[in-house]
Amino acid sequence: MPQPSSPALRPGPEVEASFVTFRLPDRDQELAGVRLRQEIGLPRDHLDFTWTAGVWELLVERPEVDRMEYLLELTAPDGSTTTVTDPGNPLRAAGAFGEKSVLEMP
Repeated sequence: MPQPSSPALRPGPEVEASFVTFRLPDRDQELAGVRLRQEIGLPRDHLDFTWTAGVWELLVERPEVDRMEYLLELTAPDGSTTTVTDPGNPLRAAGAFGEKSVLEMP
């Protein structure tokens, strides 16, 4: 029987009382970087993920909102970037410039 994945290996965001943790698995570190793209006023200098043991991870203070829309900016080894929805989060919102991932705060 498959074992549940540990929190560090679970993709998508995890909301806690004071923090939100965003995760993106990348076991072989094929990406050079991951950055959170959002428009709710989180400090821009604290939006870069850190790669550890096969997972890109970002811990931010829980914003004072009920809901946030976001994207992930993926940086390839050659420096090119692509902006995508969070593959670990199935919630989406349509917009004028395409879909965004949605995180609802409990």
